[in-house]
Amino acid sequence: MNIDYKFKYTLRLLYFALFFINTANSYASRYICTHGQKEDYNFTNLYLNEDYLSMSGAIGKGQYKIIVHSRNSGFIAINTSIIGNVSGAEIVFLDFKSMFFSYSTTISGDKGKEKVYIIGKCK
Repeated sequence: MNIDYKFKYTLRLLYFALFFINTANSYASRYICTHGQKEDYNFTNLYLNEDYLSMSGAIGKGQYKIIVHSRNSGFIAINTSIIGNVSGAEIVFLDFKSMFFSYSTTISGDKGKEKVYIIGKCK
C-alpha cells in the first residue's frame, strides 16, 4: 500500500466523519410542531441555530432572533418589522421539557390591532 493511497483513504474517512457529525447536529436542532384542530394538516418546522430560528409551515415562514436560549429549558425568539404605517411583532416560544410550542403575533396599523395566538406540541 503506497503513501498516496493511505492519504486519500484517510481524507475520505475524515470527510465522512465530519459529514456525519454535521448532519447529526443539524438534525438535532429541528423540531416538528403540530397545532390547531386538524393536527395532521397544521404543522410547522422549526430550525434552531446558535443565533436565530428559522420557521416554515402552516403558520408562515420567517427568521427570528433568539433573545433567550437555554439548552435545558427552551428558547424565546422574536421578529419585528415596520412597513409604512403598519408594524408587527412575532414571538416564538418552545419549552424543551414539555415540548410545548407557542406563536403569537401582533400587527398594528390604520385599521387597529390584530392579534394571533397559536399553541401546539413538538417532536
